[in-house]
Amino acid sequence: MKEDPAKANWLHFERAYRAGHDDYLDLAERCSNYFLGNQWTEEEIAALGERPHLTLNEILEVVNSVRGQFAEERADIQFKPRRKGATAEVAHTLTRLFDHILEANDYHERIEPQVFDDGIVEDRGYFDVRMDYAENALGEVKIASLDPRTVVLDPDARDYDPSTWKRVQVARWLTLDDIEVYYGKEERKSVEALASTPSETFGDLSVKYETFGDNNAFYGTPEEPSLRYVRVIESQHRKLDRIEEFVNPITGETRPVPEQWEDERIEAVKRAYGLETRRRLTERIRWTVSADHVLLYDEWSDYSDFTIVPYFPIFRRGRASGLVRHLLDPQDQLNKIESQTLHTINTTANSGWMVESGSLVNMDEHELEERGAETGLVMVYGKNRQPPQKIDSNTIPTGLEQFSSKSLQYIQEIPGASALLGRQPNPEISGVALERAQSRALLGLRTVFDNFSYTRKLLARRVLDCVQRFYSEQRVYFITDWRDPEAGEETLVLNQQAAGAVVNDVTIGEYEVVASSMPARDTWEETQFAQMVELRNAGVMIPDHHVILASQLHGKRAIAEQVKQLQGLGEQTPAQQQMAQLELRKLMAEVAEMEAKAQQQASTAQLNQAKAQTEVAGEQREQVDMQSR
Repeated sequence: MKEDPAKANWLHFERAYRAGHDDYLDLAERCSNYFLGNQWTEEEIAALGERPHLTLNEILEVVNSVRGQFAEERADIQFKPRRKGATAEVAHTLTRLFDHILEANDYHERIEPQVFDDGIVEDRGYFDVRMDYAENALGEVKIASLDPRTVVLDPDARDYDPSTWKRVQVARWLTLDDIEVYYGKEERKSVEALASTPSETFGDLSVKYETFGDNNAFYGTPEEPSLRYVRVIESQHRKLDRIEEFVNPITGETRPVPEQWEDERIEAVKRAYGLETRRRLTERIRWTVSADHVLLYDEWSDYSDFTIVPYFPIFRRGRASGLVRHLLDPQDQLNKIESQTLHTINTTANSGWMVESGSLVNMDEHELEERGAETGLVMVYGKNRQPPQKIDSNTIPTGLEQFSSKSLQYIQEIPGASALLGRQPNPEISGVALERAQSRALLGLRTVFDNFSYTRKLLARRVLDCVQRFYSEQRVYFITDWRDPEAGEETLVLNQQAAGAVVNDVTIGEYEVVASSMPARDTWEETQFAQMVELRNAGVMIPDHHVILASQLHGKRAIAEQVKQLQGLGEQTPAQQQMAQLELRKLMAEVAEMEAKAQQQASTAQLNQAKAQTEVAGEQREQVDMQSR
């Protein structure tokens, strides 16, 4: 019997939904409400009546402090050659291209902070990496952040890395217009026809109808239901398939043969590049999209792995956790204790009076009850009567104050954020000692940041896979390296044909991803400038234009170039080059003249020495003759 992909898609979704995703939705909603300050339910407020219900949102401060610490660092991803034709030059190209892709997607400013916030507030955050052809016909890598409540995980998944998962689903509520835009007019008609009979659908988990009246009817009327939303389930799952792939006999590199290619084209590619082909059984990603019983899409994925990249702040054998969920009970305790304290103060402010019957002259007991707490109140009581006595107020229990302090302590210490929320450091402590103390204090948050570093590594692998699969033609990019502000704009050419070879071929080779963190760009540049100034003060002769380029001056490149020219370190103009040549010739002439003078002086000295030796020899002969006579 042939499998119904739409029904199978729904059954997998329903199983995952009942196995824990519905509980996660409730928890995520509660955590988000507490973070935003909605920390009392309507039932709790109704039960309190007129009693106060304070909201002291300490969770907001904790999350913002952790978020601020995260913003101090920036992803630094680099690619290293591994094997199978990988080179250092292409690794450098991939690193620069990855930086460009991040900048083009507003990754540092918008995408990454959103995923990090989703993780620490709602336990889970997700990136989605795929090709986008909206603005470029050749396609560009698109990185987006997904609503964690729409991502339904496989209940059997136990590892952090999605490459070990069997299935991941994204379930969204879409209107009929959305379905028509994404999947076509015929698919819209099919969904609309199915939803016109509510009894034929999978139920309220699959289709939502408009509600009317106070009775909150499930649909408009039994005769004419009014459709509002349909849940569209996008499933990426692994399935066995026998594929044909190209094999490079020299490097061993393999690439799947596109299914739409004809035999003639395959043979042409084999002859042109010296490749071979083979068939083998392997797991592939199947992409299935359905809306209730209607199958919208069911094809093999163009990607080698899931497009979903997760972030779990705390992860243990398939179970993820953020920070806010652990602060819910301490926050409830703080709110209730402070509300009870305020209620106690309100009830004891006007504790009442003890009055002898008939003793008041200018008012009666009812007026005293209403005006007894007024400032400047004058009470007149009868002669020989007992004066009114105010009842002593009950003191606030000391336990309330202690519990309030404990609640604040719990909120700071449970997530490991006490170092971010504590008192200001002593100014007498040295910078090195302060940095070490902060590092030790932040050990409680180390797992949260380490897991995000691993997520960055997974993200880089997905981007690399997209580049090597889809960036197969020649492309030109103009890139500025933020790590080296002096380098200026760099022209990056991918897959350039030159002398029968391909330069910067990013489609071949295996590369290792090295993920690390650096200070944020502004902080990093300020640090570089401060270190240069310190080296200059220590006597290191750093050229002035290097110091200017490391500063935050507006127009620093033009200023640095002018200083470089004034100091004779820049590129010379043609006139300057001519003058330099004339100066060089003049110097060479002077050197030749000095060498000639030196040679003349040496010859004269040799001549004088020869004359002296001749005279000495003559005197010696005279002495010998005299001795002989």
